[in-house]
Amino acid sequence: FRLMNERFVKLLDRMHFNSEFGDFDLHLFRNELEGDLHLAFVKGDVRGKEPVLVRVQKESVLNDVFLSTDGQAGNELRNSFRIIEQVGQGVIVYLRFQRQDELLLQKFRSPSDKDTDLPHPVDFRDYGIGAQILVGLGLHEIKLLTNHPKKMVGLEGFNLNVVEQIPIEVEEWVPNSATDG
Repeated sequence: FRLMNERFVKLLDRMHFNSEFGDFDLHLFRNELEGDLHLAFVKGDVRGKEPVLVRVQKESVLNDVFLSTDGQAGNELRNSFRIIEQVGQGVIVYLRFQRQDELLLQKFRSPSDKDTDLPHPVDFRDYGIGAQILVGLGLHEIKLLTNHPKKMVGLEGFNLNVVEQIPIEVEEWVPNSATDG
């Protein structure tokens, strides 16, 4: 109830962001309750436009930065950037949680668990934070870029409507021993 009625995600700043995928406006948000910083990469004028392509991704250093071959989340993120760049409009919300450090520690405690692409436990707080960011950007109807269709419980309470879930085509990366070492 509190997530839907109280606004505790605050826009701190925004700046131009140039990447290999194109130019975006980068918005920095803070969860005022827990102190976590979250990012929103915005392409084009999305305020009041409907529906808008959206990718919401929780931070995973092993997948997103170091391109783990055990999962597809990093590839899904990069391909989402490409799709939004091609369309010329969209938002990528990148959720960063201090508790992600605990998930990283678990990988070292359980080296036999190699499936880093298993969805991290998602709780309603995560949806609430992402939803507050999207509403703060002026979105109401979204087309969700995801390869993990799931019921988006409670988003209507934020005045957000998922009108479509669009799968992200992911090319599997296979290391080439001759060129990749």
